[in-house]
Amino acid sequence: MIEKRYLITGGSGQLGTDLTMLMNKCGISYLAPSETELDFGISESVESFFDANRGKFSFIIHCAAFTNVDGCEAEREKAYLINAGSTETLARICNLQRIPMLYVSTDFVFDGAKKTPYETFDTPAPISVYGASKLEGERAVRDNCPLHYIVRTSWLFGVAGNNFPRAILKKAATGEGLQVVNDQVGAPTFSRDLAEALLALLGIDYPFSGIGFSGENLSPAPFGTYHFSNTGAVSWFDFASEILRMAGRANGIAPITSALLERSAARPPYSVLSHAAINGVGITARAWQEGLKTFLSELRVQSPELFPEIKNFEEL
Repeated sequence: MIEKRYLITGGSGQLGTDLTMLMNKCGISYLAPSETELDFGISESVESFFDANRGKFSFIIHCAAFTNVDGCEAEREKAYLINAGSTETLARICNLQRIPMLYVSTDFVFDGAKKTPYETFDTPAPISVYGASKLEGERAVRDNCPLHYIVRTSWLFGVAGNNFPRAILKKAATGEGLQVVNDQVGAPTFSRDLAEALLALLGIDYPFSGIGFSGENLSPAPFGTYHFSNTGAVSWFDFASEILRMAGRANGIAPITSALLERSAARPPYSVLSHAAINGVGITARAWQEGLKTFLSELRVQSPELFPEIKNFEEL
């Protein structure tokens, strides 16, 4: 049997870093090219990379994206090139070479008008360039690569890279009071847990800790669309409050409305994702508070300056 080798795009990002770490732990062969080697902002880069690396991989996990929500509004052409155009090129190549792919998408493909968790089959209606460009990426994958997974996630945070919890702690470390919106509700997702869920979907044998998966059925899940986030629903304000509490910070924090921020991109007021599809293949998520606790314990080792001096972090 020929060993499967994975190509991970966006390997230096939050999710990509966790994926490569997990694959290293279980001895899985992969390529994680740098942005210089494979730049989705340059349309010719995708084709030239595949031409130079033909036959070197047998499955693609596509994590690379332009994820700056307000930046996408300012650089619409770049957003569509990276999130949709280059993704379509990748999907076409995968189809020609019979390489399955997994595309990581977002809760921002929905408008947030619903008041119950979004199912995989609910009709998307993005209200931002970021959401619209990621939806076009989904369509490109579906239309051009029959052997695919699409996995939507939400409010991602990981030890590698910039994210909401790190930003809250950076500001808190200055001693400033905080103002955070309380009219947007979603489900925070620890990138390590998402990485484990992707491995489970692909049938990779790994001692999972952040998700519920027995490992007894190591066959890949059926191709299709899935949602994964940590469980629970919370506003950004309540999320920030819990970050400060767990980190031992006593900063004052006040709720504000989204309108006061005057951001260029609209955000869905409710974007909690249903887990029905992924639960159906035996994968369950832990609560976002548990993922946050793991994240903070690792971040405290990496960036102790963000935390106050405390005797027993685990008791928080």
